[in-house]
Amino acid sequence: MASPDSSTSRLQRAVPASLFLVIALAAFYFMDLLSLIADFPPPSATGFIEAPSHDIKHPILERFHWIPFLDEVFRNITVGFAPSSFGYDDVSRWQMVNFLNEFGVIYMILLLESSRKGNEGTIVYYPMVTALLSQLGGGGLVIPIYFALFLVYCRPIQYQTATELRVSLSDAWLYLLLVLVLYTIPLYAMYFAPLLEDRHYWTWFWQLFPVRISMAYWTFQAIGKVIKPPTVFYLGYITSLTLVLGTFITMSSMQWLELLFDAPYSFYDIFFPAPNAVDTWGNRLKRILQLDQASIDLSVLIWLGFLFWDMKKAKILQTWEVYGFLVTSILLVVALGPGAGFGVTWLLRESWINWNNEEEEDDVVKKTN
Repeated sequence: MASPDSSTSRLQRAVPASLFLVIALAAFYFMDLLSLIADFPPPSATGFIEAPSHDIKHPILERFHWIPFLDEVFRNITVGFAPSSFGYDDVSRWQMVNFLNEFGVIYMILLLESSRKGNEGTIVYYPMVTALLSQLGGGGLVIPIYFALFLVYCRPIQYQTATELRVSLSDAWLYLLLVLVLYTIPLYAMYFAPLLEDRHYWTWFWQLFPVRISMAYWTFQAIGKVIKPPTVFYLGYITSLTLVLGTFITMSSMQWLELLFDAPYSFYDIFFPAPNAVDTWGNRLKRILQLDQASIDLSVLIWLGFLFWDMKKAKILQTWEVYGFLVTSILLVVALGPGAGFGVTWLLRESWINWNNEEEEDDVVKKTN
Protein backbone atom coordinates (compact mmCIF):
# COMPACT_ATOMS: atom_id res chain seq x y z
CA MET A 1 0.00 0.00 0.00
CA ALA A 2 1.32 3.42 -0.99
CA SER A 3 2.27 5.84 1.75
CA PRO A 4 -0.40 8.53 2.34
CA ASP A 5 2.32 11.13 1.70
CA SER A 6 3.40 9.61 -1.62
CA SER A 7 2.65 11.24 -4.96
CA THR A 8 0.56 8.24 -5.98
CA SER A 9 -1.65 8.43 -2.90
CA ARG A 10 -2.10 12.18 -3.23
CA LEU A 11 -2.96 11.83 -6.91
CA GLN A 12 -5.65 9.31 -6.00
CA ARG A 13 -7.09 11.76 -3.48
CA ALA A 14 -6.87 14.58 -6.01
CA VAL A 15 -9.46 12.90 -8.25
CA PRO A 16 -12.43 13.36 -5.87
CA ALA A 17 -10.93 16.65 -4.63
CA SER A 18 -11.22 18.01 -8.19
CA LEU A 19 -14.94 18.48 -7.48
CA PHE A 20 -13.97 21.50 -5.40
CA LEU A 21 -12.03 22.93 -8.33
CA VAL A 22 -15.19 22.65 -10.43
CA ILE A 23 -17.06 24.62 -7.76
CA ALA A 24 -14.28 27.23 -7.67
CA LEU A 25 -14.32 27.60 -11.47
CA ALA A 26 -18.11 27.91 -11.46
CA ALA A 27 -17.88 30.58 -8.76
CA PHE A 28 -15.23 32.44 -10.75
CA TYR A 29 -17.44 32.36 -13.86
CA PHE A 30 -20.76 33.29 -12.30
CA MET A 31 -19.47 35.80 -9.73
CA ASP A 32 -17.53 37.49 -12.54
CA LEU A 33 -15.69 39.95 -10.32
CA LEU A 34 -13.55 41.09 -13.24
CA SER A 35 -16.60 42.42 -15.09
CA LEU A 36 -17.72 44.31 -11.99
CA ILE A 37 -14.33 46.03 -11.93
CA ALA A 38 -14.32 46.65 -15.69
CA ASP A 39 -17.93 47.82 -16.12
CA PHE A 40 -18.18 50.27 -13.23
CA PRO A 41 -15.92 52.99 -11.82
CA PRO A 42 -14.35 52.27 -8.42
CA PRO A 43 -17.07 52.72 -5.77
CA SER A 44 -14.76 54.99 -3.78
CA ALA A 45 -14.00 57.27 -6.74
CA THR A 46 -16.27 60.10 -5.54
CA GLY A 47 -14.88 59.98 -2.00
CA PHE A 48 -18.39 59.40 -0.63
CA ILE A 49 -20.78 56.54 0.07
CA GLU A 50 -23.92 57.80 -1.62
CA ALA A 51 -27.52 56.60 -1.52
CA PRO A 52 -29.70 59.57 -2.57
CA SER A 53 -32.94 57.63 -2.06
CA HIS A 54 -32.01 57.24 1.62
CA ASP A 55 -30.49 60.71 1.98
CA ILE A 56 -27.03 59.22 2.60
CA LYS A 57 -23.80 60.91 1.56
CA HIS A 58 -21.06 59.77 3.89
CA PRO A 59 -17.35 60.55 3.41
CA ILE A 60 -15.06 57.57 2.90
CA LEU A 61 -12.07 57.35 5.21
CA GLU A 62 -8.92 58.06 3.25
CA ARG A 63 -6.56 56.63 5.86
CA PHE A 64 -7.14 53.86 8.35
CA HIS A 65 -4.12 51.56 8.57
CA TRP A 66 -1.70 54.39 7.81
CA ILE A 67 -0.08 52.08 5.29
CA PRO A 68 -0.95 53.53 1.86
CA PHE A 69 -0.94 50.16 0.10
CA LEU A 70 -3.38 48.58 2.57
CA ASP A 71 -5.67 51.59 2.55
CA GLU A 72 -5.73 51.56 -1.25
CA VAL A 73 -6.46 47.83 -1.47
CA PHE A 74 -9.22 47.77 1.14
CA ARG A 75 -10.92 51.09 0.39
CA ASN A 76 -13.15 49.73 -2.38
CA ILE A 77 -13.71 46.45 -0.52
CA THR A 78 -14.86 48.41 2.52
CA VAL A 79 -17.28 50.49 0.44
CA GLY A 80 -18.67 47.22 -0.94
CA PHE A 81 -20.17 46.49 2.49
CA ALA A 82 -21.93 49.87 2.68
CA PRO A 83 -25.24 48.86 1.00
CA SER A 84 -25.82 46.22 3.68
CA SER A 85 -24.10 47.83 6.68
CA PHE A 86 -25.63 51.27 6.11
CA GLY A 87 -28.97 49.59 5.43
CA TYR A 88 -29.94 51.22 2.15
CA ASP A 89 -30.17 47.75 0.57
CA ASP A 90 -32.27 45.98 3.16
CA VAL A 91 -32.40 42.66 1.27
CA SER A 92 -28.60 42.56 1.16
CA ARG A 93 -28.49 43.48 4.84
CA TRP A 94 -30.51 40.40 5.82
CA GLN A 95 -28.30 38.19 3.67
CA MET A 96 -24.98 39.62 4.84
CA VAL A 97 -25.72 39.58 8.58
CA ASN A 98 -26.62 35.92 8.18
CA PHE A 99 -23.68 35.16 5.87
CA LEU A 100 -20.99 36.77 8.03
CA ASN A 101 -22.27 35.16 11.24
CA GLU A 102 -22.23 31.86 9.38
CA PHE A 103 -18.68 32.51 8.20
CA GLY A 104 -17.67 33.07 11.82
CA VAL A 105 -18.54 29.42 12.50
CA ILE A 106 -16.73 28.25 9.37
CA TYR A 107 -13.61 30.27 10.15
CA MET A 108 -13.59 28.93 13.70
CA ILE A 109 -13.66 25.40 12.26
CA LEU A 110 -10.70 26.27 10.03
CA LEU A 111 -8.81 27.58 13.07
CA LEU A 112 -9.56 24.42 15.06
CA GLU A 113 -8.44 22.24 12.14
CA SER A 114 -5.19 24.22 11.99
CA SER A 115 -4.42 23.27 15.59
CA ARG A 116 -4.29 19.53 14.90
CA LYS A 117 -0.74 18.23 15.06
CA GLY A 118 -1.42 16.06 12.02
CA ASN A 119 -2.18 19.13 9.88
CA GLU A 120 1.14 20.88 10.48
CA GLY A 121 2.93 21.85 7.29
CA THR A 122 -0.20 21.82 5.12
CA ILE A 123 -2.39 24.70 3.87
CA VAL A 124 -4.73 23.85 6.76
CA TYR A 125 -2.07 25.06 9.19
CA TYR A 126 -2.35 28.61 7.78
CA PRO A 127 -6.01 29.68 8.04
CA MET A 128 -4.99 33.35 7.92
CA VAL A 129 -3.86 32.92 4.31
CA THR A 130 -7.15 31.31 3.31
CA ALA A 131 -9.30 33.97 5.00
CA LEU A 132 -7.24 36.88 3.70
CA LEU A 133 -7.35 35.59 0.12
CA SER A 134 -11.10 35.09 0.56
CA GLN A 135 -11.48 38.76 1.43
CA LEU A 136 -9.45 39.85 -1.57
CA GLY A 137 -10.68 37.40 -4.20
CA GLY A 138 -13.97 36.06 -2.85
CA GLY A 139 -14.50 33.17 -0.47
CA GLY A 140 -16.62 31.39 -3.06
CA LEU A 141 -13.48 30.98 -5.16
CA VAL A 142 -10.87 30.47 -2.42
CA ILE A 143 -12.66 28.21 0.09
CA PRO A 144 -13.30 25.38 -2.43
CA ILE A 145 -9.60 25.43 -3.36
CA TYR A 146 -8.73 25.23 0.35
CA PHE A 147 -10.88 22.11 0.73
CA ALA A 148 -9.35 20.55 -2.39
CA LEU A 149 -5.87 21.03 -0.92
CA PHE A 150 -7.14 19.75 2.43
CA LEU A 151 -8.20 16.43 0.90
CA VAL A 152 -5.01 16.06 -1.11
CA TYR A 153 -2.39 17.00 1.48
CA CYS A 154 -3.95 16.05 4.83
CA ARG A 155 -3.44 12.39 5.56
CA PRO A 156 -6.58 10.22 5.80
CA ILE A 157 -7.77 9.51 9.30
CA GLN A 158 -6.64 5.88 9.34
CA TYR A 159 -3.01 7.02 8.93
CA GLN A 160 -3.09 9.43 11.88
CA THR A 161 -2.59 8.72 15.55
CA ALA A 162 -4.96 9.89 18.26
CA THR A 163 -2.45 12.61 19.18
CA GLU A 164 -2.25 13.86 15.59
CA LEU A 165 -6.04 13.98 15.31
CA ARG A 166 -6.57 15.90 18.54
CA VAL A 167 -7.43 19.60 18.43
CA SER A 168 -5.31 21.71 20.79
CA LEU A 169 -7.65 22.85 23.56
CA SER A 170 -5.36 25.69 24.61
CA ASP A 171 -5.49 26.99 21.04
CA ALA A 172 -9.25 26.49 20.92
CA TRP A 173 -9.88 28.63 24.01
CA LEU A 174 -7.49 31.30 22.77
CA TYR A 175 -9.19 31.36 19.37
CA LEU A 176 -12.56 31.75 21.10
CA LEU A 177 -11.34 34.96 22.72
CA LEU A 178 -9.62 36.30 19.60
CA VAL A 179 -12.46 35.59 17.17
CA LEU A 180 -15.00 37.15 19.53
CA VAL A 181 -12.93 40.30 20.02
CA LEU A 182 -11.49 40.72 16.52
CA TYR A 183 -14.22 39.25 14.30
CA THR A 184 -17.62 39.04 15.96
CA ILE A 185 -17.72 42.27 17.97
CA PRO A 186 -16.49 44.41 15.03
CA LEU A 187 -18.99 42.59 12.79
CA TYR A 188 -21.93 43.52 15.02
CA ALA A 189 -20.59 47.06 15.36
CA MET A 190 -20.39 47.51 11.59
CA TYR A 191 -24.04 46.49 11.22
CA PHE A 192 -25.70 47.71 14.41
CA ALA A 193 -23.75 50.74 15.67
CA PRO A 194 -26.21 53.68 15.93
CA LEU A 195 -24.13 56.09 13.81
CA LEU A 196 -23.12 55.55 10.18
CA GLU A 197 -19.72 57.01 11.02
CA ASP A 198 -19.17 54.23 13.55
CA ARG A 199 -20.38 51.55 11.14
CA HIS A 200 -17.95 52.80 8.52
CA TYR A 201 -15.07 52.77 11.03
CA TRP A 202 -15.82 49.23 12.20
CA THR A 203 -16.12 48.02 8.62
CA TRP A 204 -12.56 49.21 8.06
CA PHE A 205 -11.45 47.58 11.31
CA TRP A 206 -13.15 44.26 10.52
CA GLN A 207 -11.49 43.91 7.10
CA LEU A 208 -8.12 42.60 8.26
CA PHE A 209 -9.48 40.24 10.91
CA PRO A 210 -7.38 37.25 9.69
CA VAL A 211 -4.16 39.22 10.12
CA ARG A 212 -5.19 40.66 13.50
CA ILE A 213 -6.24 37.26 14.84
CA SER A 214 -3.01 35.66 13.63
CA MET A 215 -0.82 38.42 15.08
CA ALA A 216 -2.65 38.28 18.42
CA TYR A 217 -2.39 34.49 18.48
CA TRP A 218 1.39 34.47 17.99
CA THR A 219 1.78 37.30 20.52
CA PHE A 220 -0.09 35.29 23.17
CA GLN A 221 1.91 32.20 22.24
CA ALA A 222 5.17 34.11 22.77
CA ILE A 223 3.98 35.50 26.11
CA GLY A 224 2.84 32.03 27.18
CA LYS A 225 6.35 30.65 26.69
CA VAL A 226 7.72 33.22 29.11
CA ILE A 227 4.85 33.44 31.59
CA LYS A 228 3.10 30.11 32.06
CA PRO A 229 -0.61 30.78 32.61
CA PRO A 230 -2.10 28.90 35.59
CA THR A 231 -4.60 26.11 34.97
CA VAL A 232 -7.74 27.41 36.66
CA PHE A 233 -10.03 24.54 35.67
CA TYR A 234 -10.15 21.61 33.30
CA LEU A 235 -13.02 20.60 31.08
CA GLY A 236 -13.24 17.48 28.96
CA TYR A 237 -12.15 17.47 25.34
CA ILE A 238 -15.57 17.42 23.70
CA THR A 239 -17.08 19.69 26.37
CA SER A 240 -14.41 22.30 25.65
CA LEU A 241 -14.88 22.13 21.88
CA THR A 242 -18.65 22.30 22.29
CA LEU A 243 -18.40 25.44 24.41
CA VAL A 244 -15.89 27.07 22.06
CA LEU A 245 -17.61 26.35 18.76
CA GLY A 246 -21.06 26.40 20.35
CA THR A 247 -20.64 30.11 21.09
CA PHE A 248 -20.56 30.89 17.37
CA ILE A 249 -23.13 28.22 16.51
CA THR A 250 -25.56 29.91 18.91
CA MET A 251 -25.07 33.37 17.39
CA SER A 252 -25.38 32.03 13.85
CA SER A 253 -28.55 30.07 14.63
CA MET A 254 -30.12 33.09 16.36
CA GLN A 255 -29.55 35.19 13.25
CA TRP A 256 -31.02 32.42 11.11
CA LEU A 257 -34.12 32.08 13.29
CA GLU A 258 -34.61 35.85 13.26
CA LEU A 259 -34.41 35.76 9.47
CA LEU A 260 -36.78 32.78 9.39
CA PHE A 261 -39.49 34.47 11.43
CA ASP A 262 -38.95 38.22 10.99
CA ALA A 263 -37.51 38.87 7.52
CA PRO A 264 -40.00 40.79 5.36
CA TYR A 265 -38.55 39.16 2.23
CA SER A 266 -38.69 35.65 0.83
CA PHE A 267 -35.75 33.26 0.99
CA TYR A 268 -35.63 33.50 -2.78
CA ASP A 269 -35.12 37.27 -2.67
CA ILE A 270 -32.51 37.09 0.11
CA PHE A 271 -30.39 34.17 -1.02
CA PHE A 272 -31.08 33.29 -4.66
CA PRO A 273 -28.72 35.04 -7.11
CA ALA A 274 -31.34 35.87 -9.72
CA PRO A 275 -30.40 37.90 -12.82
CA ASN A 276 -30.66 41.63 -12.21
CA ALA A 277 -33.60 43.46 -13.77
CA VAL A 278 -31.53 46.66 -13.58
CA ASP A 279 -27.77 46.29 -13.93
CA THR A 280 -26.28 48.62 -11.33
CA TRP A 281 -23.11 48.30 -9.28
CA GLY A 282 -25.15 47.62 -6.14
CA ASN A 283 -27.34 44.96 -7.76
CA ARG A 284 -24.33 43.28 -9.35
CA LEU A 285 -22.51 43.25 -6.00
CA LYS A 286 -25.53 41.80 -4.18
CA ARG A 287 -25.69 38.92 -6.67
CA ILE A 288 -21.94 38.30 -6.28
CA LEU A 289 -22.30 38.07 -2.50
CA GLN A 290 -25.23 35.65 -2.84
CA LEU A 291 -23.14 33.46 -5.15
CA ASP A 292 -20.23 33.78 -2.74
CA GLN A 293 -22.30 32.37 0.12
CA ALA A 294 -23.79 29.60 -2.03
CA SER A 295 -20.35 28.43 -3.18
CA ILE A 296 -18.94 28.40 0.36
CA ASP A 297 -21.96 26.56 1.80
CA LEU A 298 -21.91 23.91 -0.93
CA SER A 299 -18.16 23.42 -0.46
CA VAL A 300 -18.43 23.01 3.33
CA LEU A 301 -21.27 20.50 3.00
CA ILE A 302 -19.35 18.39 0.45
CA TRP A 303 -16.17 18.63 2.56
CA LEU A 304 -18.02 17.30 5.60
CA GLY A 305 -19.33 14.48 3.41
CA PHE A 306 -15.77 13.58 2.40
CA LEU A 307 -14.67 13.63 6.06
CA PHE A 308 -17.42 11.20 7.02
CA TRP A 309 -16.61 8.97 4.06
CA ASP A 310 -13.00 9.02 5.24
CA MET A 311 -14.24 7.67 8.58
CA LYS A 312 -16.05 4.91 6.72
CA LYS A 313 -12.84 3.93 4.91
CA ALA A 314 -11.12 3.84 8.30
CA LYS A 315 -13.87 1.44 9.50
CA ILE A 316 -15.01 3.91 12.15
CA LEU A 317 -18.42 4.32 10.50
CA GLN A 318 -20.60 2.08 8.39
CA THR A 319 -22.09 3.28 5.11
CA TRP A 320 -25.56 3.83 6.55
CA GLU A 321 -24.07 5.90 9.37
CA VAL A 322 -22.30 8.16 6.85
CA TYR A 323 -25.57 8.82 5.05
CA GLY A 324 -27.28 9.31 8.39
CA PHE A 325 -24.78 12.00 9.37
CA LEU A 326 -25.19 13.75 6.01
CA VAL A 327 -28.99 13.74 6.23
CA THR A 328 -28.70 15.06 9.79
CA SER A 329 -26.38 17.81 8.57
CA ILE A 330 -28.83 18.88 5.86
CA LEU A 331 -31.73 18.91 8.34
CA LEU A 332 -29.66 20.99 10.77
CA VAL A 333 -28.80 23.44 7.99
CA VAL A 334 -32.49 23.90 7.23
CA ALA A 335 -33.56 24.18 10.87
CA LEU A 336 -30.69 26.20 12.37
CA GLY A 337 -29.01 27.72 9.32
CA PRO A 338 -25.90 26.71 7.40
CA GLY A 339 -23.37 27.99 9.94
CA ALA A 340 -24.99 26.26 12.90
CA GLY A 341 -25.68 23.11 10.88
CA PHE A 342 -22.08 22.82 9.76
CA GLY A 343 -20.79 23.53 13.26
CA VAL A 344 -22.96 20.90 14.94
CA THR A 345 -22.07 18.34 12.25
CA TRP A 346 -18.35 19.01 12.76
CA LEU A 347 -18.78 18.55 16.52
CA LEU A 348 -20.65 15.27 15.98
CA ARG A 349 -17.78 14.00 13.85
CA GLU A 350 -15.24 15.11 16.45
CA SER A 351 -17.21 13.35 19.19
CA TRP A 352 -17.29 10.15 17.17
CA ILE A 353 -13.53 10.26 16.50
CA ASN A 354 -12.82 10.94 20.18
CA TRP A 355 -15.09 8.09 21.26
CA ASN A 356 -13.39 5.72 18.79
CA ASN A 357 -9.93 6.70 20.05
CA GLU A 358 -11.00 6.12 23.66
CA GLU A 359 -12.37 2.70 22.69
CA GLU A 360 -9.06 1.78 21.05
CA GLU A 361 -7.12 2.95 24.13
CA ASP A 362 -9.35 0.83 26.37
CA ASP A 363 -8.73 -2.19 24.14
CA VAL A 364 -4.97 -1.66 24.38
CA VAL A 365 -5.16 -1.45 28.19
CA LYS A 366 -7.24 -4.64 28.38
CA LYS A 367 -4.79 -6.53 26.15
CA THR A 368 -1.85 -5.27 28.22
CA ASN A 369 -3.47 -6.41 31.44
